[in-house]
Amino acid sequence: MDPPAESQPEIVEIPYQPASTVPIEVFPLAELIDRRGGDELTSHQRLQFELVVLCTAGRGRHEVDFETIDLEPGRIVHVRPGQVSRWILTPRYDAQLFLLRPSGRPITAGGTRVIEPGSGRSHDLDELAAMVARTDRSDPLSARSLEAIRELVLALVEPEPAPRHHGDPRFDIYDSFEQLLNAADPPPRTVAACARQLGCSTRTLSRACQAMAGSAPKTLLDEAIALEAQRRLSLSSASVSDVADTLGFNELSNFSRFFQRITGQSPSAFVDSLS
Repeated sequence: MDPPAESQPEIVEIPYQPASTVPIEVFPLAELIDRRGGDELTSHQRLQFELVVLCTAGRGRHEVDFETIDLEPGRIVHVRPGQVSRWILTPRYDAQLFLLRPSGRPITAGGTRVIEPGSGRSHDLDELAAMVARTDRSDPLSARSLEAIRELVLALVEPEPAPRHHGDPRFDIYDSFEQLLNAADPPPRTVAACARQLGCSTRTLSRACQAMAGSAPKTLLDEAIALEAQRRLSLSSASVSDVADTLGFNELSNFSRFFQRITGQSPSAFVDSLS
């Protein structure tokens, strides 16, 4: 039986709404708390922009796609458009926040991006934050300069490119498969359907995934579907039956078994855990 809709916390859609038409905003976490209040921040939020959190002092936690990430000075978390984020404000920590206009390609799967201290990137982000802070309203940075800073921030937090051998077609197949998993709409339910959409055989797709990710395509596909199920279950208006149907499960029992196998808990237990 589906849990009553009123027991499900609603994910709040957070658009990119800067103070003016700028491609990037930089400010400390304390300022965001002053602006929005702690209660509003601690709800589940689906971001429609790029968020980079650079922990500068103290130790804390931040939740991205229902995974809790420990924070310490120098650790960087990159939250992408479409991911579900939740601020955990106790214990209190200090952080520099970078809010960036989205690139236009929604990312709905692929895991959380975390950059460890000692990489040198936290120092570079500090320098970029200081560059923005040194300007004031009487001498603001130009739109071109702010766009350049935005591109630099994204370059610092993007993962290293996957290994690629010249002329190796497996990279292109795997890259296309990743894009399919990361699309705004749920991916096809089977590896065979994915392969047909990509114009290759299931064997070719399997070889590409093993070579580039060390995982079978079914493992990657199941994880992407389960993550999207978690997000949809978090919406107060979505019942378990609705989510199962949207994701292509003909039987609710099949969806429940699938969800339990991938996440380790039933759909109802997952919804209850968000309360």
